[in-house]
Amino acid sequence: MLRTCAVVIVISAIFSMASSPTSWSISSPGDKVKATVQLSDLSGQADYTAGSRLYYSVSSGGPSAYSVVIDPSPMGLVRSDRNFVDGLSFVSEGQQRTIDSTYTMLTGKRKVCRNYCNEKTLTFQTTSGAAPLEVVLRAYDDGFAFRYRFPETNATSLSITSEATGFRPPANSVMYMVAYNTTEDNYAPAYEDIWKRNLAVGASTGTTAKPSDGTWCMPALLRTPANYWALMWETDVLTTYCNSRLSAGTQGVYRITFPPTNEWPNVAGAVSTPSNTLPWTMPWRVVITGPSPGT
Repeated sequence: MLRTCAVVIVISAIFSMASSPTSWSISSPGDKVKATVQLSDLSGQADYTAGSRLYYSVSSGGPSAYSVVIDPSPMGLVRSDRNFVDGLSFVSEGQQRTIDSTYTMLTGKRKVCRNYCNEKTLTFQTTSGAAPLEVVLRAYDDGFAFRYRFPETNATSLSITSEATGFRPPANSVMYMVAYNTTEDNYAPAYEDIWKRNLAVGASTGTTAKPSDGTWCMPALLRTPANYWALMWETDVLTTYCNSRLSAGTQGVYRITFPPTNEWPNVAGAVSTPSNTLPWTMPWRVVITGPSPGT
């Protein structure tokens, strides 16, 4: 009898592990945009290392014919006390909800804006210490956004030492980008270099108006071989975080990169290594997409 019970317990545990989800999807209210998050080992693709990690992908053109605008791209970040890139396990998938609200802009081309999307939250945890990480997903008819959130309470200030987050355009996409200028005077970086057009994915910054370290500014625009467009961007960057730039695009992946530590040494409150107490909510990582650059 004891042997039978032991066998049942082992089989149940194996079945539970096998049935645990490893991918999650969200679509926009009109099904025009779809995004998928997966906890997978994608080693052998791009510069991805071995091991199960979080990745996301984005498609546009639905519901009749989805076209990929962002191939599986890395997610995660490293906190001063925990690694939220490697060794994550799935905890829960929150109930999807629809957000439909409006807000008024003080400046800009459109005074009243509509925030209309589907939202859900995925929760993961580290295998070491079981620290939780929430990933909030939002799908709009013209884009996709996600952000990280640490829901714990901790009065000790913690830092983000790096982000693994990146954007991976489909092969043979065409890029429209601005080189990131290094610090050389009180006016750099000014995000005012020359726009590079019709670049191959991973191309170098080439000749620039001011010295560059090979990284890129955000936003950055791409056009896929299927003639869909996507803008890579960030928003809701609060005082607890820093504005980011994009890496050089090694093996086709543009990764979130923090500013140099000496970028603004005389600006009070300027940070290149974000720090805060918990709970802590990070900026949105954004992909605006559609069949034209005017989406």
